[in-house]
Amino acid sequence: MSIKSNSTMGFTVYLELSESEARALQAITTFSSKDFLEVFYKSLGQSNLKPHEDGLISLFETIRKELPAHLARIDTTRKVFKTNNPNIQP
Repeated sequence: MSIKSNSTMGFTVYLELSESEARALQAITTFSSKDFLEVFYKSLGQSNLKPHEDGLISLFETIRKELPAHLARIDTTRKVFKTNNPNIQP
């Protein structure tokens, strides 16, 4: 008989962004991660980001997938607010 055990550890970081920050992050991720990395490495070097390249690729994919729905909700809410309160600027 053989018994094996394996332990894993993972952490999650929750990020709170202002609307402006979220829109800036979305704008950055409109570039492909490959194109972004190419320009980043050419301009700023690889030493800091290269070890985290897989994370950047995953980040870009997640932002592209998740963030547009949240920003659309903000846009819809702002439009409804303006329609119902034409004299008030949000």
